[in-house]
Amino acid sequence: MAAPPPCVGVRFLVDSALVPGATLPFDAVVIDAAGDATIASGCGPAHVRAAKRGRLTTVRIRWGACGALRNVRLAAKADDPDCKTLIGTLSARGAKRQSFTAAASTCGDGRLDAAAGETCETSADCTDGDPCAGCSCGLTARARKKKPTTTSTSTTSTSTTRPPTSTSTSSTSSSSTSTSTSTTPPTTSSTATSTSSSTAPSTASTSTSTSSSSTTSSSTSTTTSPATTTTLAGRLFEAPNPWNTDVSTLPKSATSDGIIQALAAAGGWGFGSLRIDFSIEVLEANATTPFRTFTPTGDFYSPDCDHVPFPVPPGGALEGESGYECTTDGDCHLIVVHRPTKTLYEMWRANIVGPSFMGGCGAVWDLTRAYPATLRGDQCTSADAGGFPIAAMLFSADEVASGAINHAIRFILPNSRMRAGVYVRPASHAGGPTGGPSLPPYGVRFRLRSDFPLASLPTEGARVIARALQRYGMILSDGGNIALTAQSDRFTTHKWTEVGVDTRALQAIQVSDMEVVGMGTPITLTYDCVRNP
Repeated sequence: MAAPPPCVGVRFLVDSALVPGATLPFDAVVIDAAGDATIASGCGPAHVRAAKRGRLTTVRIRWGACGALRNVRLAAKADDPDCKTLIGTLSARGAKRQSFTAAASTCGDGRLDAAAGETCETSADCTDGDPCAGCSCGLTARARKKKPTTTSTSTTSTSTTRPPTSTSTSSTSSSSTSTSTSTTPPTTSSTATSTSSSTAPSTASTSTSTSSSSTTSSSTSTTTSPATTTTLAGRLFEAPNPWNTDVSTLPKSATSDGIIQALAAAGGWGFGSLRIDFSIEVLEANATTPFRTFTPTGDFYSPDCDHVPFPVPPGGALEGESGYECTTDGDCHLIVVHRPTKTLYEMWRANIVGPSFMGGCGAVWDLTRAYPATLRGDQCTSADAGGFPIAAMLFSADEVASGAINHAIRFILPNSRMRAGVYVRPASHAGGPTGGPSLPPYGVRFRLRSDFPLASLPTEGARVIARALQRYGMILSDGGNIALTAQSDRFTTHKWTEVGVDTRALQAIQVSDMEVVGMGTPITLTYDCVRNP
């Protein structure tokens, strides 16, 4: 008899790659809440047929191709609901059948599973003598004592920016000037001139930007990296938009308690605690950066996505990759800020190998525009499932070092913990949520309660993030297990270790510490995209 997919979200690890040619320390078989299975070594999402008998659930999956394999079939049994092992076989036309026993990925199993958010299994995996606790490298004593050279002040004035369903009368006005050279250590200040340095090699670039929304800033920087990421001190978008709207004075939604209780009952944050993902790169392009055309893949949707040339800075990288080749079959986001035209280019599932540029959904954003309530178009996705600009809600080590994050933060939840079939503004789309009607919908904004004890957080860096969650909140944008999304520090001036932030820096914040604000009427998801001019 047909059964729901078992062990949703569990990463079953196989000692060696099931698909030939993959260079992985171990393979992973994962079933998601939509009922699709993937194999990390080369099998994309494919529908799972499941049948339950007693405590065992049999699954059968078929792929037309996985890498060089053709007509691929997997048959396995999972010990549902314990979900400790998956035992099965993988067969393909003309290939020897492979039998495997896969154990669920757990902290302390001796396999460093970075995709599950682990940064270590033992202290030997950490640098500078850091301890390994809960599969996360701790800070060294030296790093704990080091404080970022930061000063900050904030002034509250009255202006009006309209969130989707409510009106707020607060904004922040600040100004800063920063000059970067290649000779002095970085320091930052939100109220004074600051000098920072970059030691990355290669060519030089200069950029100037001026913001004139509720936050005004001007900066001039000179760096020496061809793929330098923008130091997004403040807001990426110059005009008022939902992601840079102060919501600290909005009343709690009447639906808040029910949504918070439902999410807590469903398991709360992915992986059980509020963790941070640091894998997304934000690259900066200047007037000399080459533009390249791309060939759309099956992950490109029309009319949702934009088929235009993309700037590709030399020396840059995709999300989770060392360069522009998508080797892990992950989301492989390509995100580039083109300063001369004040344009943000974002792409999901990019893959650039030599002259070949293949791309999934591309989305182009005007950084000077105040977008309408339907963003790029109602029922339209972007490089983010919710239809948002990803970079607008990423927070960086440079922002944390400055003492303030002046925008909402992107957060994600497992599909089974999001309300199915709907979204709310400011989202314009939803991915594949499968949860019940009381759970949070795509686009919901959570705000950290104002009386949360910030002193309970381990570092000042963690408190900077928490203050942003109190002022701007966080907006549900996509599906996944690591709740908060930060910018990688590969190309930034400051580093996450320097500001005292690691993947578990905010794990003290529980779902019950959040409240829903600005909750609009749920919109039925139809996928019938109507683009805005």
